[in-house]
Amino acid sequence: MVRTPGVGNRSGTAGPVLRAAARALAAQLENPLGREQTLAELLRRPELDYGTLMGLEGMGPGAADPQVAEQVQVQAKYAGYIERQALVRRAEHLPLEQHIASGRLFLADKNAEQC
Repeated sequence: MVRTPGVGNRSGTAGPVLRAAARALAAQLENPLGREQTLAELLRRPELDYGTLMGLEGMGPGAADPQVAEQVQVQAKYAGYIERQALVRRAEHLPLEQHIASGRLFLADKNAEQC
């Protein structure tokens, strides 16, 4: 977790390294943090990337292999999309009655919305 001074840190016990990382991070954010966030949550922000986060004091060293670093970043940035796609794939195999009963109906084709 990255702690920003006074945010999500009731006791004020974040060490100097984390406070320095939080200040460096805050300078790069378009919108300030409103709560503690994991590195994965921070990586989902459009203005941050893996190299930037791992370059913060106390956060690295990170993955040495650039392909691994890229894969970590891609998985974090697209996690929501990947989860939705997996849900759609599972739903494709259910009978229509189960979709209706569960309150979820996925339209596979944009043109189907016009029917």
